[in-house]
Amino acid sequence: MESRCHELLSDFNQYRARTFHTQQVRASGPCRDVGQKKGFPPLWAMEMWCRSQGIDSRRWLYYLFRKRKWLFAPKLEHLVPSKKNLVKALNDYAAMTDTPGFSSAIYRESEAIRRQAGTDCDPNRDLIAMAEERKRIYLGNGRPDRCLEQMATETYGYHPKSTVCARCLASYECFVRLRALVNFDIMALRTGEMTLQQAQVIVGRQQYGG
Repeated sequence: MESRCHELLSDFNQYRARTFHTQQVRASGPCRDVGQKKGFPPLWAMEMWCRSQGIDSRRWLYYLFRKRKWLFAPKLEHLVPSKKNLVKALNDYAAMTDTPGFSSAIYRESEAIRRQAGTDCDPNRDLIAMAEERKRIYLGNGRPDRCLEQMATETYGYHPKSTVCARCLASYECFVRLRALVNFDIMALRTGEMTLQQAQVIVGRQQYGG
């Protein structure tokens, strides 16, 4: 949980630095104190709330900045919607499909992990630990629909070697959607019947979240 909060704080500061208000006032530095509310750090509380809703907390944080049109950062005490605004907020979040800033960030992280590990890891082919954890959260909360929505940016769709996908009732629908997203046989790639180089020859390097 601590590492997750560090990720969220890093995201918060990066998004905050992009806002019009921060650039105008030339803020001196990042937000270091995530504050306390009834003894719980707001980012921790937001993470737990997102888990209860079956949504990804990092994408939710991106949504909070986006809905403010990148003019200013959300207040730390307003990271979780009130009961009055809950339904609208969740509907608006679910309707958010174009997330270039968030998608590029996830892609950069995947690339950094790949370089650090010194492996030729590719989300089109391999099981990605970060994606499997998100699948697990969605499935545990009974929200495979959320997992399907994030196929192109976070969860990377059905994988024949995934133990999470094997337990998901929406796996066939996910399989069909995934094959429609790309113009090469991604299942052959994931089962090892096709090499990454062969797929690249067909369509060039196609990375999810890029």
